[in-house]
Amino acid sequence: MATIRQLRTKRWQAVIRRKGLPNQYKTFTIKSEASQWVRNIESQVDKGIFNDYALLEKTQMSGLFARYAVEISPLKKSYAKEVSRLKLITQALGQLNLTQITPTKIALFRDIRLSEGLSRATVGAMKEKAKLPIYLATALI
Repeated sequence: MATIRQLRTKRWQAVIRRKGLPNQYKTFTIKSEASQWVRNIESQVDKGIFNDYALLEKTQMSGLFARYAVEISPLKKSYAKEVSRLKLITQALGQLNLTQITPTKIALFRDIRLSEGLSRATVGAMKEKAKLPIYLATALI
């Protein structure tokens, strides 16, 4: 069930409450935009294709890399090398949350490392380490 209300600031807030799903809130300057957003979200929920990205937006890559370094890396032979690589990757990508990570940003990180004079093999190994915690994110969160 959706509710659209006008706030004191003359903006419009749309609220969607559905059993079994977290409440969805969004604020708009125009009421018609709020109505359109409500219709879109409710149709996605009805079709079963709605994804709640709230947890992904709260999870930063630095936390994910740190958890990976503590829980997964110690089980590997190359623990010391992997931890140093994860520190470099954390400096470059750690401030981003999971919804902000894109192939373009990982490629930019790769290009910067290549421009620093590192070999393709070294950068390729680091790029794989950057992807690995993203693949494991569902297991760790």
